Amino acid sequence: MKYNYILTGAGFCTLGVVLGAFGAHALRDSFDVSEIDIWKTAVLYQFVHSIGLIALAVVVDEIHTRRAKFILAIFTLGIILFSGSLYILAVTDIPTLRSIAGPLTPIGGLCFIGGWIMVIVTIIKIKKLR
Repeated sequence: MKYNYILTGAGFCTLGVVLGAFGAHALRDSFDVSEIDIWKTAVLYQFVHSIGLIALAVVVDEIHTRRAKFILAIFTLGIILFSGSLYILAVTDIPTLRSIAGPLTPIGGLCFIGGWIMVIVTIIKIKKLR
């Protein structure tokens, strides 16, 4: 299971580098300031939570398996919903896509918040058991 965290986190980090470079170079001339900010936010949150997944690999042996799987799943879902929807919002003017992507961003943010709360609760429980 430890390898799942590392592989998922590293995969999302790799994708973050690719998308960050793509936004900085290929899309730079076609983006306005607002779209660049949206893209940067998507990349930043993708990186932070990808590194969080890798950090979970360090402590996964201390965490109950079901809880660890939940944290992995909720961070992954958060990256897909939050960053993915921001990427869509930054690159498209298609109203239908924007109306779908827009509401997904806060849901992804809630996934991040929930994941971090689970990390906090888990660490407190581990501390109490020792």
